[in-house]
Amino acid sequence: MGTSASMSNSNPKVSIIVPAYNAEDYIGETIQSVLEQSYENWELLLVDDGSTDRTKEVIQKYLNDPRIKYFYKKNGGQGSARNLGIKKAGGEYLAFLDADDLWDVDKLKTQVKVLSEKKDIVLVFSRLRRIDHKGNYLNRDLGSGTGVYRGFRALFLLAAGTITIPNSSVIATREDVVRVGCYSEKDEVRNMEDYDLWFRMLMAGCRFYGIGETKGAYRIHEGQSTYSSPGASLKLIAHLENMCEEYPEKSRYFKYLIIRRLSSYFRLHGKTAEAGDTCIATYLSSSCIKTHWVERYFIRMIGLTRYLRLRGLLIRRFRRFKHFVASINS
Repeated sequence: MGTSASMSNSNPKVSIIVPAYNAEDYIGETIQSVLEQSYENWELLLVDDGSTDRTKEVIQKYLNDPRIKYFYKKNGGQGSARNLGIKKAGGEYLAFLDADDLWDVDKLKTQVKVLSEKKDIVLVFSRLRRIDHKGNYLNRDLGSGTGVYRGFRALFLLAAGTITIPNSSVIATREDVVRVGCYSEKDEVRNMEDYDLWFRMLMAGCRFYGIGETKGAYRIHEGQSTYSSPGASLKLIAHLENMCEEYPEKSRYFKYLIIRRLSSYFRLHGKTAEAGDTCIATYLSSSCIKTHWVERYFIRMIGLTRYLRLRGLLIRRFRRFKHFVASINS
């Protein structure tokens, strides 16, 4: 894995990739948080994904710094914008930052040190503060999971929501990101391109390290593209269905994850009748769960939520989450 170069270089160059679409309101603050980094060996690659506002004009104010580079492309989504940045990157490390998020002054310095010192670690992530559109702290952090993560066990924890990896907190070796094919540009993973990449890196043998410190801010505002929206559970379920076909020997784990995400979707939508119907339709059509006709009959009779409660799928079959995780051979 791509760690030998970093081990021999105490001051590796970091390529910071920022995709931007109609980001005029916040991108100036984002760039400023990079300029204030205590670690100075970086380049900032700003990829304008077809903005129609004043994003370009805001960025131009900073282009007198030779470390800052601007690229314009036709709108194609965050995956394609980030991939263009990776293609243009000259650093051995890649750091990802969304155009509305912020970094603490020692963010790069702290994480570069971890990557340089810890053997076999190719990706480091941290926690981020949640802030509103004005920068006010929302009394809750994003990101969880301190320690080393690898293999299918880490994928399972990530998909279950036990650990979370905010995209703007990540720094990784360029070699390993490129090795797994960079970000997906497929429509079916749009707005969850980061999690798709983490999944593929983990299954390719990459080791991640989470630091328990908060090293930046994740901005929540109207109109943002985010994986954390309630509907994202359905997109992740579809992704897990595809992975179940790819790794059939892990089907019981994917089945559990799908059921867990359906429960999350139902709860986040206020347990409405419409949300319940969506969950039932998704559950019954799942190629991973493969319901029996008798099961289908009872579900339609009494509803999915009540059925799961009666059958105890999430209580008896997977009574102890930690024991279930421990059964995974990574």
